[in-house]
Amino acid sequence: MNTYGNESRLICLWVHWLQTTLLDGNPFCWEGVGTLYVKCEDEYIGVLEDTPYLFPPHIALVFEPAGELISFLQKRDLSLLSSYSQHHTAQLLSEIYSTFSCKEFALDLEEHTRSFLSLLLEGKSAYQEGFGTLSLRNASEGSTLDFSPDASFVERLQKPFEAFEPTILKSASLFPDLYIKKISDIHIETPVQTFSIPRFIPEEKKVESGSFDISVLGQKDTPSSSEQGIDVVPAVQNKKKWSPAFLFIPILLLLLGGIMFWYLNSHKETVPETLPAPLPQTEVVEAQKVDAEPEEQTDKMLPLAVETVERGTTLSGLAQKHYGNVIFWVCIYMENYSVISDYNNVPLGQELKIPPLDKYKMKGDRAEDISRCRRIEYLIYSSQYKPGDENNL
Repeated sequence: MNTYGNESRLICLWVHWLQTTLLDGNPFCWEGVGTLYVKCEDEYIGVLEDTPYLFPPHIALVFEPAGELISFLQKRDLSLLSSYSQHHTAQLLSEIYSTFSCKEFALDLEEHTRSFLSLLLEGKSAYQEGFGTLSLRNASEGSTLDFSPDASFVERLQKPFEAFEPTILKSASLFPDLYIKKISDIHIETPVQTFSIPRFIPEEKKVESGSFDISVLGQKDTPSSSEQGIDVVPAVQNKKKWSPAFLFIPILLLLLGGIMFWYLNSHKETVPETLPAPLPQTEVVEAQKVDAEPEEQTDKMLPLAVETVERGTTLSGLAQKHYGNVIFWVCIYMENYSVISDYNNVPLGQELKIPPLDKYKMKGDRAEDISRCRRIEYLIYSSQYKPGDENNL
């Protein structure tokens, strides 16, 4: 790509005028070169390597060459350059002079246009900052004029749509109102990619200005003889997107785990720590007159142990520890009836006496003892138990 000379301050002002005109949505005509205008394209479905994508709205930058530009360039006669530039830039120079009241500006632009066209006549690519690159290519059918817009200016045009990106469509997705473009022949690399389709023009025929369209899927790709368009196509991100389900599963597992933890802890037979209840009153029993029995009877009344309720302590657990069977928890309950208001809610720090089974006429290894404990357990569960009821069972 070739550039020409050092651009003056006035030419830089002209470039700013060019871009401002296009950003306002108005076409800009560079007399003797062509007309450039922007066009807002609706969203469409693009098929890339048999994969459908939903492309968001984007800006199409369209260039229409001047009517006699290509036929003039095909002659490759530098002697005609001066007359061509003067003929086609007269109107623009008049407009610039009337707008800016600066003759120097008009003369600089005429020289600028002549330098730009001279590069094309020499078969080189001519680049104008803020405008783009033009290049003339010859083929057997004729000549084609390719145009690539200035990349930095295209990014400014794309800013309203820079938050959008192409989306892979599922096979079941239907958008009957959108048209389909086959873009498998377009190599998409950058967030703002420009491309052009060559327009072949017979050497002896006059060229009409226009823009190009990309062929619709299902039709043959037939280049238009009157249009050349440059579409600004957003990039396709080939990275696979994580489905929201993959993020939802860990959250669901954590939630279920929390519910199970709460459920298990809420059913433990423990309660917040409270003040210990007063010790039960002991009944005075008259001693019998048997010689050796009083001492033996006193030993049977003494507790096996005294346990302090801690976090996680249950009556059934104490029964398993001291008696080897959880069913005898009713004996601990009956022994400590005066300090246990709720068998499932024993206060932390409460001291519980562990009575010997002989005190309640049980051995611990007989089926009748197990059956008797079951009946006592039923009375406790139904809130019908009263001290002394065990003697009636």
